[in-house]
Amino acid sequence: MRRELTFTTNHRPRPILPWQDLSPAEKTILDSLRPAVESSTFVRYRGQLYDLTEAEVFTRRVPMDDDWDGFWPVAEHEAVVIRILKDRKWAVVGTAKG
Repeated sequence: MRRELTFTTNHRPRPILPWQDLSPAEKTILDSLRPAVESSTFVRYRGQLYDLTEAEVFTRRVPMDDDWDGFWPVAEHEAVVIRILKDRKWAVVGTAKG
């Protein structure tokens, strides 16, 4: 049975941030979680920092809307979704529930 997903976003572009643009507190937290994050890029959404290298890319096995490029599962039936804009410096982030 295919589950219908509801996507919610304010369509506001958010900057994609390199390691250097993170706050000292964010760097400290990330350093304690895993090494080699200097090569990662991030986006902030609802007070959370999301590592783009950890986003799961949508596949045909996952019901999706064509506008979204990837997601981070946050609960059993909820995910944070991301659309990378053409310039690859900005992204639109939202939630998917279903």
